[in-house]
Amino acid sequence: MSPTPESPPQPPLDALIVAGGAVIDTSELGPALERLHWDLGDLDRVPLIAADSGAELALALGLMPDAVIGDMDSISPGTLSLLEHRGVPIIRHPRDKDRTDLELALDHTASLLGARSGEISRSGGTAPAESTAGGPGVPGGRSARTTLRGETPEDAGPAARVLVLGAGGGRLDHLLGNLAVLGAPRYRPLGLVMITPGAVVMPVGPGSGERILPAGPGDTVTLLALGGPAVGVTTRGLRYPLHDDVLAADSSLGLSNVVGPAVPPGSPPSVTVARGTVLVVIPLTEGPNPPRSPSEAP
Repeated sequence: MSPTPESPPQPPLDALIVAGGAVIDTSELGPALERLHWDLGDLDRVPLIAADSGAELALALGLMPDAVIGDMDSISPGTLSLLEHRGVPIIRHPRDKDRTDLELALDHTASLLGARSGEISRSGGTAPAESTAGGPGVPGGRSARTTLRGETPEDAGPAARVLVLGAGGGRLDHLLGNLAVLGAPRYRPLGLVMITPGAVVMPVGPGSGERILPAGPGDTVTLLALGGPAVGVTTRGLRYPLHDDVLAADSSLGLSNVVGPAVPPGSPPSVTVARGTVLVVIPLTEGPNPPRSPSEAP
């Protein structure tokens, strides 16, 4: 999927989480960011929370973390020493814990952005974290926001927009666990978008509003129900439309849909979900699919 001007813009970025597990270079990241109408400069202007060895990926992209969180079992000692020398807060958790480093980073980001505790908080289970090199928060400077833009009605969409990088590679069990966490209802106020080396992934559910998709005519869009049936699924601008339909978690009905060839200007492709969670996957590694006939409507 190559960048195209038909991809609708996304809301401004509020924070960046970089996880370990997948190497992404700028040649892979650039086209995906262009799809979202963001760029590397946007990533350098918002709080950056690295999950353990995600700090090494951030540095490889030319980005300095504002904080590193996790059990520090995969970050190299040299990188850790460098970050501590730079005064980056290191928020350590015990290795025996019941949350992944990505989940810890999501919780920290939610707290940083002032998300509603009723939707973001998670009951305990781990020992309290220890922070070094500057305390548990994100230092001043480029950190752009410390509060969400405000609570919004369920149909108005999430109050923030947070990008996750690097969570799509490595072990299969880690990937599946990360996707499950990204789709958790408690993180919907964060408006999560994940970029992997091969796809853009967006969870959609109640409170997401009408989620605009960064895709243009001919692009593949897959819709997968997560954790149970997704009810009241409505799409706009896709070749095979859904109108208040149900997607079952054990069904491939939503696999390989396509953005229609005649999406009206000002009406970008979108997905709305009344109940449950849908993972929207937009592959980056295949070309557009041509329409089946010139008269085919979205």
